[in-house]
Amino acid sequence: MGKLHELLAVESDVKGLQKKINSETEKAFEDKNKYFEGKVKTYVAFDSNDKDCPETEKKFPVYTVKEKIAYHLDHFQKLVDVIHQQETTNTLAKADVILVDEDGNEETLLTNVPVVSLLNLERELGELRRVMGKTPTLDPAMNWDKDSSTENWFKTTPISRTRKRNQKKAIVLYPATDKHPAQTQLIDEDIPVGVFSEEFISSCITPTEKSSFLSKLDKLIVGVKKARARANQADASTDKIGLKITNFLKK
Repeated sequence: MGKLHELLAVESDVKGLQKKINSETEKAFEDKNKYFEGKVKTYVAFDSNDKDCPETEKKFPVYTVKEKIAYHLDHFQKLVDVIHQQETTNTLAKADVILVDEDGNEETLLTNVPVVSLLNLERELGELRRVMGKTPTLDPAMNWDKDSSTENWFKTTPISRTRKRNQKKAIVLYPATDKHPAQTQLIDEDIPVGVFSEEFISSCITPTEKSSFLSKLDKLIVGVKKARARANQADASTDKIGLKITNFLKK
């Protein structure tokens, strides 16, 4: 069994790391174009001898939103356990965290959680809710399909656009006669020379997935608040609760 001074020694490090991860995750979610979205832009010339051909552009997501959430929750789990283990050594007050669904059915998620741990858990869940509230989702203005070749990626149907090149064309204003040469004039004309094909790629989650995740998180926050109000005295505990919480949020 660990000692309190051992928990105190690592508490500040774990909290400092979680603070950095919160900032990194929040920044990544706010800049979803940089981390979670991409596109493939190709060009096919009509004339195989055409030398003026733009190169293919490829940009793929760095990682998926679900991977970022999982990474964030892994560290969140460690923070919750450190706080939980430290605070339970100083308190006897405990209560169960009971979740209630829309039909009034109850589910006991955590048992005998100390009141001090509940206080800290409530605070950290609130911070988690703030960050996860910024989770980027698929642009609803675009039609997305699952990418069958890559898990958790979506892509749009390729959009084709003709590329044109401006050229000078001579037209005859007056034909030549035996007395006068033909009169011509140069005009500008756009000539189709190729076609661009563009599809957008995203590793964001759907708005429905985000709504479901936040709904579970909100239900958990309510359960923790009620548990704190019901807390009773009990002995200190070395139980870990972070895994149960993250497993609940991930499922």
